[in-house]
Amino acid sequence: LLADDGQRYTLQRGVNTIGRSRDNSVMVSSALRNISRKHLLVETVGQDAVMLTDLSSSGTFIPPTAIAS
Repeated sequence: LLADDGQRYTLQRGVNTIGRSRDNSVMVSSALRNISRKHLLVETVGQDAVMLTDLSSSGTFIPPTAIAS
């Protein structure tokens, strides 16, 4: 997973949660107020696919150019 600021986060096989809270698989900076405490669920599906579930209160936007094949 690559953040806008260039920081890379490693996803584990299975289910990963992303957000500001410490109980997430991937914890982002608490300074990112536009990210919910529990923001996104990312589930790996096979080797080349993921399933995303929005858990945030304000929605999640992923630009089409951010999705690589």
